[in-house]
Amino acid sequence: MANQARRRTKGANHQAAASNKSGSWFLMLFALPFSAVGIGMLLLGVLPTLYDWSRMQFWHEVPARVVSAQLNTHRGSKSGSTYSVSVHYRYEVAGVAYDGHRPAINTLADNIGSFHENLAWRLESAQRSGTPVPVWVNPSRPQDSVADRSLRLGLLGFRMIFVVVFGGFGLGMLAWGWHMRRSVARKAQRLQTVSDEPWLANKAWADNRIRSNKRWEVWLAWGFAVVWGALPTRRLCRPYPALGATKTTSCYACWC
Repeated sequence: MANQARRRTKGANHQAAASNKSGSWFLMLFALPFSAVGIGMLLLGVLPTLYDWSRMQFWHEVPARVVSAQLNTHRGSKSGSTYSVSVHYRYEVAGVAYDGHRPAINTLADNIGSFHENLAWRLESAQRSGTPVPVWVNPSRPQDSVADRSLRLGLLGFRMIFVVVFGGFGLGMLAWGWHMRRSVARKAQRLQTVSDEPWLANKAWADNRIRSNKRWEVWLAWGFAVVWGALPTRRLCRPYPALGATKTTSCYACWC
């Protein structure tokens, strides 16, 4: 009878170990998309922006004549309209004329703050009046230039939300899944050393302290829900002076 009880207990331990192992694989697979979003935003959005901003601080300022400038509005179905700036300016370096088309560090459309509206208004005003505007030129490659080299902290902070929330949540789940796999491996090793008393393979049973193995998953889920639910959204409207003396209102939604 005792041998049969030991075999049943040992079999139950093996089944529990297999279940925990499959659960760790599922947790790690579930965490991959979250980790990919956070890491992708860091590598493709945050770090390139910081790199361009840091190297542009050493570029030389030269006057440029604005040939054309326009604020582009991109209609969206859910997040509202996004904006970008198109510009064409000419400048000279060492007697050689160059054409520039880069308005800012970030050239993609977005609706974070009123940066695009203000930049378009400044460039359009310079075009109408014929006033030169300062642009920044790479001294080693004069054909590389930018009209505005300022670092947009609002846009950078918005991208960091994805890095911290999604990337942190995904990497945390990956680390926890890896921890579960290592725990299963250690338990299997202990099971081989205590084959006569297989219940001692469970560390919690061996020291008479049984704790929940789901508490960190609950904390991670609650942390993700609290941070994501706390992000405020509001609709902002700012006047945008168009061509002439008329004014229109530009509205957009943002996390700020």
